Amino acid sequence: MGIALVMAAAISIPLGTIAALTRSSLIRLALLTLTAIFISVPSFFAVVLLQQIGLQFNIALGRRLVSMGGFEWSLKKMILPVMILMARPVAYTTRIVHSSLTEIMEADYIRTANAKGLTKLVILIKHAYRNMIVPYLTALGVSFRFTLSTMILVEYLFAWPGVGRNLFSAIEEGHTTLVEVPSHTIANHRQPYRVFPVFCFHLRCIFSY
Repeated sequence: MGIALVMAAAISIPLGTIAALTRSSLIRLALLTLTAIFISVPSFFAVVLLQQIGLQFNIALGRRLVSMGGFEWSLKKMILPVMILMARPVAYTTRIVHSSLTEIMEADYIRTANAKGLTKLVILIKHAYRNMIVPYLTALGVSFRFTLSTMILVEYLFAWPGVGRNLFSAIEEGHTTLVEVPSHTIANHRQPYRVFPVFCFHLRCIFSY
Protein backbone atom coordinates (compact mmCIF):
# COMPACT_ATOMS: atom_id res chain seq x y z
CA MET A 1 0.00 0.00 0.00
CA GLY A 2 2.83 2.38 0.80
CA ILE A 3 4.52 1.63 -2.53
CA ALA A 4 1.27 2.36 -4.37
CA LEU A 5 0.75 5.70 -2.61
CA VAL A 6 4.35 6.81 -3.19
CA MET A 7 4.14 5.91 -6.87
CA ALA A 8 0.77 7.64 -7.16
CA ALA A 9 2.22 10.80 -5.62
CA ALA A 10 5.19 10.70 -8.02
CA ILE A 11 3.08 10.10 -11.14
CA SER A 12 0.13 12.40 -10.49
CA ILE A 13 2.09 15.67 -10.26
CA PRO A 14 3.63 15.50 -13.77
CA LEU A 15 0.40 14.18 -15.29
CA GLY A 16 -1.69 16.92 -13.66
CA THR A 17 0.87 19.54 -14.67
CA ILE A 18 0.78 18.40 -18.30
CA ALA A 19 -3.02 18.46 -18.31
CA ALA A 20 -3.09 21.96 -16.80
CA LEU A 21 -0.36 23.59 -18.90
CA THR A 22 -0.63 21.88 -22.28
CA ARG A 23 -2.09 23.89 -25.12
CA SER A 24 -3.41 20.75 -26.79
CA SER A 25 -7.02 20.17 -25.86
CA LEU A 26 -6.73 16.60 -27.16
CA ILE A 27 -4.00 15.68 -24.64
CA ARG A 28 -5.93 17.33 -21.81
CA LEU A 29 -9.12 15.53 -22.82
CA ALA A 30 -7.33 12.17 -23.06
CA LEU A 31 -5.73 12.54 -19.60
CA LEU A 32 -8.94 13.65 -17.90
CA THR A 33 -10.92 10.89 -19.61
CA LEU A 34 -8.44 8.27 -18.38
CA THR A 35 -8.61 9.63 -14.84
CA ALA A 36 -12.42 9.49 -14.94
CA ILE A 37 -12.25 5.86 -16.07
CA PHE A 38 -9.73 4.90 -13.37
CA ILE A 39 -11.90 6.51 -10.69
CA SER A 40 -15.11 4.89 -11.95
CA VAL A 41 -14.00 1.31 -12.67
CA PRO A 42 -14.74 -0.99 -9.69
CA SER A 43 -11.64 -2.50 -8.12
CA PHE A 44 -12.87 -6.10 -8.35
CA PHE A 45 -13.48 -5.68 -12.09
CA ALA A 46 -10.01 -4.16 -12.57
CA VAL A 47 -8.43 -7.09 -10.68
CA VAL A 48 -10.17 -9.70 -12.84
CA LEU A 49 -9.42 -7.75 -16.04
CA LEU A 50 -5.70 -7.36 -15.27
CA GLN A 51 -5.42 -11.01 -14.25
CA GLN A 52 -6.94 -12.08 -17.57
CA ILE A 53 -4.67 -9.74 -19.54
CA GLY A 54 -1.62 -10.96 -17.62
CA LEU A 55 -2.63 -14.57 -18.19
CA GLN A 56 -2.99 -14.01 -21.94
CA PHE A 57 0.44 -12.35 -22.05
CA ASN A 58 1.96 -15.31 -20.21
CA ILE A 59 0.35 -17.77 -22.65
CA ALA A 60 1.29 -15.75 -25.75
CA LEU A 61 4.92 -15.28 -24.74
CA GLY A 62 5.35 -18.78 -23.36
CA ARG A 63 6.82 -17.62 -20.08
CA ARG A 64 5.60 -16.16 -16.82
CA LEU A 65 6.01 -12.39 -16.86
CA VAL A 66 3.56 -11.62 -14.07
CA SER A 67 2.10 -13.71 -11.26
CA MET A 68 -1.64 -14.11 -10.74
CA GLY A 69 -1.40 -14.56 -6.99
CA GLY A 70 0.70 -15.20 -3.93
CA PHE A 71 2.82 -12.79 -1.92
CA GLU A 72 6.51 -12.23 -2.48
CA TRP A 73 8.79 -9.17 -2.66
CA SER A 74 9.38 -9.52 -6.39
CA LEU A 75 8.30 -7.55 -9.45
CA LYS A 76 6.30 -10.44 -10.89
CA LYS A 77 4.09 -10.75 -7.84
CA MET A 78 3.86 -7.06 -6.93
CA ILE A 79 3.16 -5.37 -10.26
CA LEU A 80 -0.54 -6.23 -10.64
CA PRO A 81 -1.57 -5.51 -7.02
CA VAL A 82 0.35 -2.22 -7.03
CA MET A 83 -1.32 -1.19 -10.29
CA ILE A 84 -4.74 -1.87 -8.79
CA LEU A 85 -3.94 -0.01 -5.57
CA MET A 86 -2.48 3.05 -7.30
CA ALA A 87 -5.07 3.41 -10.10
CA ARG A 88 -7.66 5.42 -8.20
CA PRO A 89 -5.19 7.53 -6.15
CA VAL A 90 -3.31 8.47 -9.36
CA ALA A 91 -6.54 9.45 -11.09
CA TYR A 92 -7.91 11.42 -8.16
CA THR A 93 -4.73 13.33 -7.32
CA THR A 94 -4.07 14.04 -11.02
CA ARG A 95 -7.46 15.73 -11.28
CA ILE A 96 -6.74 17.75 -8.14
CA VAL A 97 -3.37 18.87 -9.50
CA HIS A 98 -4.98 19.81 -12.81
CA SER A 99 -7.81 21.83 -11.28
CA SER A 100 -5.54 23.54 -8.74
CA LEU A 101 -2.86 24.50 -11.26
CA THR A 102 -5.43 25.70 -13.78
CA GLU A 103 -6.80 28.12 -11.19
CA ILE A 104 -3.39 29.13 -9.83
CA MET A 105 -1.86 29.87 -13.24
CA GLU A 106 -4.57 32.48 -13.85
CA ALA A 107 -3.85 34.35 -10.61
CA ASP A 108 -2.47 37.89 -10.58
CA TYR A 109 0.84 36.97 -8.90
CA ILE A 110 1.54 34.45 -11.67
CA ARG A 111 0.98 37.17 -14.28
CA THR A 112 3.36 39.39 -12.31
CA ALA A 113 5.99 36.63 -12.27
CA ASN A 114 5.61 36.23 -16.04
CA ALA A 115 5.97 39.98 -16.48
CA LYS A 116 9.24 39.89 -14.53
CA GLY A 117 10.62 37.41 -17.04
CA LEU A 118 10.76 34.34 -14.79
CA THR A 119 10.89 31.01 -16.58
CA LYS A 120 7.98 28.57 -16.50
CA LEU A 121 9.96 26.15 -14.35
CA VAL A 122 10.77 28.79 -11.72
CA ILE A 123 7.15 29.96 -11.66
CA LEU A 124 5.91 26.39 -11.19
CA ILE A 125 8.32 25.45 -8.41
CA LYS A 126 8.45 28.71 -6.46
CA HIS A 127 4.87 29.90 -6.87
CA ALA A 128 2.41 27.40 -8.35
CA TYR A 129 3.46 24.21 -6.56
CA ARG A 130 3.84 26.02 -3.25
CA ASN A 131 0.21 27.14 -3.38
CA MET A 132 -0.98 23.76 -4.68
CA ILE A 133 0.47 21.76 -1.79
CA VAL A 134 -2.52 22.07 0.56
CA PRO A 135 -5.20 20.63 -1.76
CA TYR A 136 -2.69 18.08 -3.02
CA LEU A 137 -1.90 16.74 0.46
CA THR A 138 -5.62 16.66 1.23
CA ALA A 139 -6.16 14.58 -1.92
CA LEU A 140 -3.40 12.20 -0.84
CA GLY A 141 -5.12 11.77 2.51
CA VAL A 142 -8.38 10.86 0.79
CA SER A 143 -6.42 8.52 -1.51
CA PHE A 144 -5.20 6.67 1.59
CA ARG A 145 -8.83 5.81 2.29
CA PHE A 146 -9.27 4.59 -1.31
CA THR A 147 -6.17 2.42 -1.05
CA LEU A 148 -7.12 1.07 2.37
CA SER A 149 -10.56 -0.01 1.21
CA THR A 150 -9.14 -1.59 -1.98
CA MET A 151 -6.37 -3.38 -0.09
CA ILE A 152 -8.81 -5.83 1.49
CA LEU A 153 -10.09 -6.93 -1.92
CA VAL A 154 -6.58 -7.11 -3.40
CA GLU A 155 -5.34 -9.29 -0.54
CA TYR A 156 -8.25 -11.69 -1.01
CA LEU A 157 -8.15 -11.97 -4.83
CA PHE A 158 -4.34 -12.20 -5.02
CA ALA A 159 -4.15 -14.65 -2.09
CA TRP A 160 -2.07 -12.34 0.12
CA PRO A 161 -1.98 -13.09 3.85
CA GLY A 162 -3.43 -10.21 5.82
CA VAL A 163 -6.59 -8.34 6.74
CA GLY A 164 -8.48 -9.26 3.57
CA ARG A 165 -8.30 -13.02 4.02
CA ASN A 166 -9.17 -12.77 7.72
CA LEU A 167 -12.07 -10.46 6.93
CA PHE A 168 -13.67 -12.82 4.41
CA SER A 169 -13.13 -15.75 6.76
CA ALA A 170 -14.92 -13.75 9.46
CA ILE A 171 -17.83 -13.10 7.09
CA GLU A 172 -18.13 -16.80 6.26
CA GLU A 173 -18.03 -17.76 9.94
CA GLY A 174 -20.39 -14.98 11.08
CA HIS A 175 -17.95 -12.97 13.25
CA THR A 176 -19.66 -9.60 12.90
CA THR A 177 -17.17 -7.78 15.16
CA LEU A 178 -14.33 -8.40 12.72
CA VAL A 179 -16.47 -7.34 9.76
CA GLU A 180 -16.73 -3.86 11.29
CA VAL A 181 -13.02 -3.16 10.67
CA PRO A 182 -13.20 -1.59 7.18
CA SER A 183 -16.54 0.11 7.83
CA HIS A 184 -15.24 1.86 10.97
CA THR A 185 -12.00 2.87 9.31
CA ILE A 186 -13.54 4.14 6.07
CA ALA A 187 -16.38 5.90 7.89
CA ASN A 188 -13.83 7.99 9.80
CA HIS A 189 -11.91 9.14 6.70
CA ARG A 190 -13.24 12.69 7.14
CA GLN A 191 -11.65 12.76 10.60
CA PRO A 192 -8.03 11.72 9.88
CA TYR A 193 -6.93 11.88 13.51
CA ARG A 194 -9.37 9.03 14.27
CA VAL A 195 -8.55 6.73 11.34
CA PHE A 196 -5.14 5.46 12.47
CA PRO A 197 -5.99 4.52 16.09
CA VAL A 198 -9.27 2.87 15.05
CA PHE A 199 -7.50 0.91 12.31
CA CYS A 200 -4.68 -0.21 14.63
CA PHE A 201 -7.16 -1.33 17.29
CA HIS A 202 -9.11 -3.47 14.84
CA LEU A 203 -5.93 -4.88 13.30
CA ARG A 204 -5.00 -6.14 16.74
CA CYS A 205 -8.44 -7.73 17.07
CA ILE A 206 -8.13 -9.42 13.68
CA PHE A 207 -4.67 -10.88 14.16
CA SER A 208 -5.47 -12.00 17.68
CA TYR A 209 -8.39 -13.85 16.10
